[in-house]
Amino acid sequence: MDKLMKYLEKKRAEITFVNSNATQKELQRLPKPLQELYKTIHHLEIQYAPFLSVTIYNIEDVMEETERFKIGTKDMDDAAGWIVFGKGMGEEYLLCAAQPDENGFWFTSWHHDCKEIGGACFENLADLLEDHEEENDEIIEEAQSSED
Repeated sequence: MDKLMKYLEKKRAEITFVNSNATQKELQRLPKPLQELYKTIHHLEIQYAPFLSVTIYNIEDVMEETERFKIGTKDMDDAAGWIVFGKGMGEEYLLCAAQPDENGFWFTSWHHDCKEIGGACFENLADLLEDHEEENDEIIEEAQSSED
């Protein structure tokens, strides 16, 4: 959580801090890294550019989006066990595994057009967000260079 807070301070992200309105029952339904997140942060919005942002859902939306995800991906072999906790650009979703993989990785992102999710790629949320930021920087650079 410390690494995430340092990243957010650096980005000056728009964060809503509240005394956790998450019930113990709701928190217990989440993987450990998300339990820690939702004890501190209710909602998070990171704006990279006017049209590039990441949203970390509030806990109520996590529950709704995860149920919707389960229905929409029921035919995908590797979709079970993922919690949808946020959204990137377009139809890209931020996912946390119910359990870490053998490398201790919990997090990944997934675009709904992809036929499979693959595995977790990041140990913590800060690493996922930093990777997302790098991808967004590349998009901005490409857009600027195409204008020249």
